[in-house]
Amino acid sequence: METEMAQTPTEAVQQLYLAYFNRPAEPGGLKFWVDAITKNGGSLKDISTAFSKTPEYQAQFDRLTPEQIVTKIYDNLFNRAPDPTGLKYWAGHLASGALSPSYVVDAIASSAVDNPTVSPADTGAVNSKVKAAIAFTELTIADPVIAAAYGRQGAGEIAKAYLHGVVDATTLAAAVASLQTTTLARLLDMPPGAAYSAGVLTFAASPVLTVDGASLAHFPSIVFGQDSSIVNASQKLLAHGDLYATAAGYAVADGGAVTYRGDLQVSADRDANTLTLKGDTATVNVTATAASTGTLPAYDGDVHTTIDGDLRTSLTVNVVNAVDAKTATADTLASATITIVSGDSNSLAALKALKLAGNGSVTVDNSNDTGSTPGAATALATIDAGGLGGTLTVGARSGEITGGLTFTGNANVTEQITLGSGHDVLNLRSTYANMDAVAGFDRHKETDDLASTVDVMTFGGITIDGATANADIVKMSAAKDASLALAFVHAASVAPVGKLVQFTYENSTYLFADTGTTAGALDGDDAAVRIVGVTDFTVPFTPA
Repeated sequence: METEMAQTPTEAVQQLYLAYFNRPAEPGGLKFWVDAITKNGGSLKDISTAFSKTPEYQAQFDRLTPEQIVTKIYDNLFNRAPDPTGLKYWAGHLASGALSPSYVVDAIASSAVDNPTVSPADTGAVNSKVKAAIAFTELTIADPVIAAAYGRQGAGEIAKAYLHGVVDATTLAAAVASLQTTTLARLLDMPPGAAYSAGVLTFAASPVLTVDGASLAHFPSIVFGQDSSIVNASQKLLAHGDLYATAAGYAVADGGAVTYRGDLQVSADRDANTLTLKGDTATVNVTATAASTGTLPAYDGDVHTTIDGDLRTSLTVNVVNAVDAKTATADTLASATITIVSGDSNSLAALKALKLAGNGSVTVDNSNDTGSTPGAATALATIDAGGLGGTLTVGARSGEITGGLTFTGNANVTEQITLGSGHDVLNLRSTYANMDAVAGFDRHKETDDLASTVDVMTFGGITIDGATANADIVKMSAAKDASLALAFVHAASVAPVGKLVQFTYENSTYLFADTGTTAGALDGDDAAVRIVGVTDFTVPFTPA
């Protein structure tokens, strides 16, 4: 016998899910079985038979007696125990093998739906549960994050609890209302004080917030409005205040060694915040103008972010200036500060590489002057600011070059520094033993007006800004020197006290100062730096 269990294929399939599994259909399952009916000539009896053979059904029913099976079906559909007559009838047919479980499920549900005058309460319970199930599945269809959450372990029990109390129109309305509140919070395993919408988990303002990273792995984007947050995550994080973020997958190994796996992607749009990041790699976006975030007001104005923490491999920082969103007559400036301190796990001691981009400003202090051993070597050796630079766009300063790298080096690290098109300011401590290489140093003004700028370098106690001819730099020819090492020996022998020697060798320009231990001789601690390309620092910097 085949009966119509509900008015539409969707209702019919949801009713079977309810009877067999006591939960709403998942999006993929609903589509599959509805298509089986509407497109492939399938029947409700076929679906019922298929459901009775699933592991989920067998896990619930296989070890039950016929009486227990009937009792469970009644509880799933009607929230009540079967009457003695019905229990005896259906259990007897199951025990004898005269009827299959799939037929019994079909018949009990259809009897209630098709005969509303016989048991109005049962009819109302089934219809209300089906409507509640449809609302639940529609919520998962509309949002892939919720759909994925419904597939996780334990989600089925949450869905069952959502349906169980539905018996009439009143309880149906209450259950549907809970979908966007308590039920959704349980399904997504949301931390207290958080709100969710369209893939974004938002935390309201709070002095300190600590959340378990396992509960955040399924959120593509997380917005923080509080002053301080501690979160284990690999998602895209938006920090409206200070943020303490630890990458997912980090572990403390035997012996106390810390290893990290995963990338942190963090955006900051508020001024004077600190991002403390712990992970293998991180990408930080500092944006000067942010749109309103609903409960948090829009912020317009300069944005400065301090970045610290424990990053084991690399950090990428994008700083983006923008036009003031309120006045549209001034630029807002984005900037970031990074200070490296060796031996301090919260001061980027393990960071090896830094990449900078955008049209804002970044200050990097690799000197380690504040460390427990001032000036000791740090791990940071690669500073790529090739993508950093830009100009102001509006107001009286329109066209003026802004942004760029302000960098203080470390005498005990061989630093590879790449500069971009912005206004870069270098304070180098490079030595012959640990010689820095600087690529992209800009000694050419765009024009002669005040909006133009050049890079500035302080090295060996001499500031090189190209404003005038520099009498503190002495040219030397290395044409007869057989090697770069001999060229430096030559430079040490002729270097005047308190001045720099400039020479070129194989398409690079070298600056040298005899600041080492032995005057007139080449020492490892003499000041020496390589500038990629041939340039002349003794003359004023002029337009190219």
